[in-house]
Amino acid sequence: MTEIRSQVKLVEEYMQALDYISEIISEVGGELNYQRKGLLNLLKIINQ
Repeated sequence: MTEIRSQVKLVEEYMQALDYISEIISEVGGELNYQRKGLLNLLKIINQ
């Protein structure tokens, strides 16, 4: 029973780590998208 609890705990920690990593990736992706939109707007202004 202790072995099963240990494995469940490891799986829970792994899932929490994946969730944390996915949050970081989505934050970075959002920032990159924001910067990309800013660059596109700047190019539009320059090309007018």
